[in-house]
Amino acid sequence: MSINKFSAMGPWTLFVMTCIVVSCSAIPIVRRAIPTYLDSFGSFEYRVVENKLSFFSAESLCVSEGGHLASVHSAEELAYLANLGQNQTNVLQLWIGGEFASINEFGWTDETVVSDIEYPFATNEPSGGAGAQCLLLNVGSIHTLEDNKCSRTRFSFCKRSLPTTTSTTTTSFDFPPTTNVPLTTIGTTTTSTTTTT
Repeated sequence: MSINKFSAMGPWTLFVMTCIVVSCSAIPIVRRAIPTYLDSFGSFEYRVVENKLSFFSAESLCVSEGGHLASVHSAEELAYLANLGQNQTNVLQLWIGGEFASINEFGWTDETVVSDIEYPFATNEPSGGAGAQCLLLNVGSIHTLEDNKCSRTRFSFCKRSLPTTTSTTTTSFDFPPTTNVPLTTIGTTTTSTTTTT
């Protein structure tokens, strides 16, 4: 008889009653925040990652956002990054995308060619110390580069290409024509001859 009472209440009431007896709880929906790249220089946009990550974890994060750790190809870009770091953080060292193959040879994680510029390494840098194979940018008053252990955790700079927008132009024709044009005049030429004597 009690089953009939519950079924008479309707399915919603039965659900609510079941939740009260069984102890239902809400399942949280986790939404990953989409990072904002608000700063741009040239045809790239940048962001400071304000989580302390190892070099490779920082690179993985940047790749998951469609970019890489920042590569630097001019003194102006280096100054831009240093100013960005000074304005958005209170830390002095941030990972950029340089990785050393040897003490005097490094490459960028985005696989761009290392530019032929004078990179401003700090005194006695790169040191090539044990495990110091990853590149940091010091954003203090003197903007310099140094190698460091890749396992150390630091803030970092992500860089990706600016989104491109494309526009499409569509031309449409009315068929059949919306004007009252006799079909015989479409695509025909009329020739008239006048004879005078």
